[in-house]
Amino acid sequence: MPFRVEARERYMNGRLVVQIYEDDDGPFSGMPYCTLSTNVPGVELEDDEFVLNHDLNGPLFDELRTEILAKWCEDTGKRCSYGFVRDQPIWRVALDDTKVSADKLKAVPFPECGGKCAAVEYLGVGECEAVCPHKFDGNGDPIADF
Repeated sequence: MPFRVEARERYMNGRLVVQIYEDDDGPFSGMPYCTLSTNVPGVELEDDEFVLNHDLNGPLFDELRTEILAKWCEDTGKRCSYGFVRDQPIWRVALDDTKVSADKLKAVPFPECGGKCAAVEYLGVGECEAVCPHKFDGNGDPIADF
């Protein structure tokens, strides 16, 4: 099955939602196939990391794992445990379009930061002045450094 991996959404707490989409010429092209990530709030993650969904451990996923790790993701070597799940892998997305928090973009000048900013992804570039404390003051005026 031809497929692609995308990380274009976030859970309500800002964690990545990483999904596999069918990517062929058939009637299901572009449809989600499965979600690679699971949201585990108590686990510390970088903006580009996610906890691998424990439902994907098994023979069906084993066939996809090698291709996913070769093209879109990498295993960080970190593991977490939650509920009945033990030693679940934490992966990192290796996608150019991954969005990160404004805090990680402090040193990137405006408006270049907008292409990688998760806030811009959700609110639109016109809202930068209202939500970004790193580039704009409380009145929405640019901070002198940027």
